[in-house]
Amino acid sequence: MKWYPFVLFFCLILANCSKFDEYKKYAPDGEKVYLQKADSLKTYPGKNRIRLEWLLVDPKVTSCKVFYDQNGIEEEVVVVIPAFDNRENDTIRALISDLEERTYSFKIVSYDDFGNTSIPVETEEQIYGETYEQSLLNCLVKSTEFDLEKNILTLEWGTVAASVIGVELDYMDTDDILQTIFVDPSKGTTTIPDFKLGEPLLYSTMYKPIPSSIDTFSVDRERIYIELIDNVVLKKPVTSSGSATPAFTGVNAVDGDRKSRWISPGKFLPDPQWLEVDLQGFFEVSGFGMWRDGSNIEGSQKFSFQAWIDNDWIDVFTEDNNVMQVYNREFDSVTTNKIRLYLHPTVSVDYMIRLYEIEVYAVTRY
Repeated sequence: MKWYPFVLFFCLILANCSKFDEYKKYAPDGEKVYLQKADSLKTYPGKNRIRLEWLLVDPKVTSCKVFYDQNGIEEEVVVVIPAFDNRENDTIRALISDLEERTYSFKIVSYDDFGNTSIPVETEEQIYGETYEQSLLNCLVKSTEFDLEKNILTLEWGTVAASVIGVELDYMDTDDILQTIFVDPSKGTTTIPDFKLGEPLLYSTMYKPIPSSIDTFSVDRERIYIELIDNVVLKKPVTSSGSATPAFTGVNAVDGDRKSRWISPGKFLPDPQWLEVDLQGFFEVSGFGMWRDGSNIEGSQKFSFQAWIDNDWIDVFTEDNNVMQVYNREFDSVTTNKIRLYLHPTVSVDYMIRLYEIEVYAVTRY
């Protein structure tokens, strides 16, 4: 009887062990440990690469693996997780490079030192590269305006795509120093206060395919041409059929002063008169302006505007109407390096030509 309590206790232990063994067949590998999965996964694509970020606070996790497919082969990137006490924060990052330009599926799994894993977390993202970059275009420059007196250049931009982050401009300033500036074309206009006219203005548009991209993509640099309507005869070499006196030579007709004047010779001699200007270069001229004496002695005057083309004077247009004090005309552009104002025999009171100024206009690209 004295051993009876011990026998009963031993039987109870055996009975309990049998029940525990019954449950073990449902977990033959022991108790399953689940690790924390990659939380709040974010993707930051770039040029043939991507950065992945996720949160991890489980101290048991010692590494993560990122799986993805490359050319039919499953690749993996191992990310070693610092000891919990040595982490600066809970954000884990992985940068994967040398990716093709396409959409990828990425899978992240957490691991501990005993082979336990987390539930996989998957995401898809587009990777960008050369094909995308070659499809990009520079922003449209709608117009340019240049202040010759102040050396201020103003650019007006066209519609700007949402993926444009800015434009890089290279130019020479008035102190002959090369400048590079970054501007926002979505503001509509850009003003450069110290631009040196005649030097190249180059620009390249910068893009991000999506706001979270870690890389910017740029367009090859192009030149922005500044177009000005110039008076191409201003202060250029002049020859003429003659002048009434040395004070009234043909130079006065292109000096930019509408008070000085050219007066032709030959009082009471009804001979044709002419004024020729060497443009000192080829221009596409497309406009003409003339300022004359407004007195009654001018009368009716026929003249021809001529251009030197293929070694001959060609009439661009002829005016046979009563010429008023101010005359302006546009015409289809012609390319020439010399122009001539040919005045037919006049029927004015004294047969003399009194001309204050002429201007010949061409669109010049700088």
